Amino acid sequence: MIESGKWVNVCPLLRAEKETTLRYQMNNWIGLLIALSLAIVAGVLNWKYLERKTEEVEMVSFLAIKEGEMVEAGKKFTEGNFTRLNIPQKSVGSLQNSAVLYKDLDTVVNVNALRNYRGGEVVMLQDLKTPPRKLSLNPGEVAFFVPVGGNSFVAKHFAPGDEVTFTLAPPRKINFNKAPAPLPETSEEKTDWNLTDNNEVEIIQGPTKFIGPFRVIAVGGRLSTYDVSRAQGGRVGQESNLGVAIKFENGQYDQKGRDLIDRVNGPGFRHAGVILNSKGKNN
Repeated sequence: MIESGKWVNVCPLLRAEKETTLRYQMNNWIGLLIALSLAIVAGVLNWKYLERKTEEVEMVSFLAIKEGEMVEAGKKFTEGNFTRLNIPQKSVGSLQNSAVLYKDLDTVVNVNALRNYRGGEVVMLQDLKTPPRKLSLNPGEVAFFVPVGGNSFVAKHFAPGDEVTFTLAPPRKINFNKAPAPLPETSEEKTDWNLTDNNEVEIIQGPTKFIGPFRVIAVGGRLSTYDVSRAQGGRVGQESNLGVAIKFENGQYDQKGRDLIDRVNGPGFRHAGVILNSKGKNN
């Protein structure tokens, strides 16, 4: 048995230990609440920071065709055809130099579309080009027009800026294996030779000559592509002459230019064939 006097000494100790345990547990809860509160505050601050940074991203607005809209080649653009397409500045790349900005909307309205447009397409600067008013010649160049034709030439597939090579058949040579007899002086036809069935005549055809390449500067009277000329209301007329640029410096043509001029102006020439070269460096 515990003596009554000793209970007096034990009870304060038990109370103190209990109070210490409660105080320790409360401190733990307070610590957890503080940690949780700090985590919530940090999350909110981080979200606000990200939200602010997102708002601070610089956007570039381009001119695009509205979804569901379609503009046919030759039709005029209207303001209702367009919408704004926002792209982050860091993702724009070279698009900023090749596409129409939304702020330039007024410069596009009432302009004829040069091709078919569908919803979502960005309007490109190159699609708003208008036909030039004069031949595009560089310093030291002259224009020369070559008659072209035949089934191998389809004019609408050729445009200024293309690179072509001409194919030219050489003049035919006639070789007489037996000299024909002169016509009688009494003949009404004043011809030096009397070609009869008894004469042996051989026609010699030389190899085709290729001259080029040359830069096209005009297709007939057309100074742009077929589609651009048609969309701008230009009349696509006779296009059986192909204008090319020939180098002319110090009073002389370059060799290929001189060869082409001599052949076109030579006897028996009717028209040249044309080869459309692959896209590359113009000469």
